[in-house]
Amino acid sequence: MIKKSLLFGAVALAAAAPLTAQEAETQAPAAVTPAAVSPAIQAVVKNVSSLLDSSWKSTFAIQAFEGEKSVMAANVAVKFMDTKHFRLDVNLTTEDEFEGSVEQTFTVVADGTFIYIDTPDMAKMTGGMMSGPVKVELAFAEKAIASQGGIDINDGSALKGMLAEGITSLGLKEDGGAEGQRRFVMEKDGATGSIIFDAKTWFLVSAEMKGEDGSGTVTASDTGKMKEWPEGTFSFAAAEGVVVTDLTSMLQMQMGAMGGAEEEEDLEF
Repeated sequence: MIKKSLLFGAVALAAAAPLTAQEAETQAPAAVTPAAVSPAIQAVVKNVSSLLDSSWKSTFAIQAFEGEKSVMAANVAVKFMDTKHFRLDVNLTTEDEFEGSVEQTFTVVADGTFIYIDTPDMAKMTGGMMSGPVKVELAFAEKAIASQGGIDINDGSALKGMLAEGITSLGLKEDGGAEGQRRFVMEKDGATGSIIFDAKTWFLVSAEMKGEDGSGTVTASDTGKMKEWPEGTFSFAAAEGVVVTDLTSMLQMQMGAMGGAEEEEDLEF
């Protein structure tokens, strides 16, 4: 059950992360009074928002700890052209109570029409329900996020406000940094941490968070804007003879069972 949830969670996360960048603008939102936020927060909102409209790549090394014990390590290579064309190559290692160290790999590709997810462990993760890649229609993913998340991802001002609210809630304060970097410290719900950006490009350099129950770190590398991409970067092709399963109808039915039927009636594909 946990592994099935991981798969469907990956579908939702893959859809939500790049899509929430759609049409983000480069100014602090009208919903947040400029005088109510510090210059540091205004700088982060403005510059990070502008990156969300760029074509870029970055690789994120992510680690999570419970005390001194590592419970998760991931390497996520992101290629982002726009909100409908992106690619994530994920290598994930988790510590399972019964299986010990478990390694998994995922490939997520959005080609403008579908989001595809592929992993060699598909049969194991789904209890044999599927043995090959799966896909979800991007148009449905957008409707689902709007319905379940209560926000229209195509509304730039709403997204801008959500981003500003999230950043403001971290209580960021600028705290120096090495040459060529801008470092901010944060405190939220008893947890403390820091986040470092490149001073010129505003790409993430690293971040860390520590709380009562654990800690986590993110380190970025191979980062930069892209003027063009190699052919096929945002295309998905299954191996010969391998069937790609379309999960759109299944997820539509699940949404209907959870009370999302009204929104589904407006879906057009």
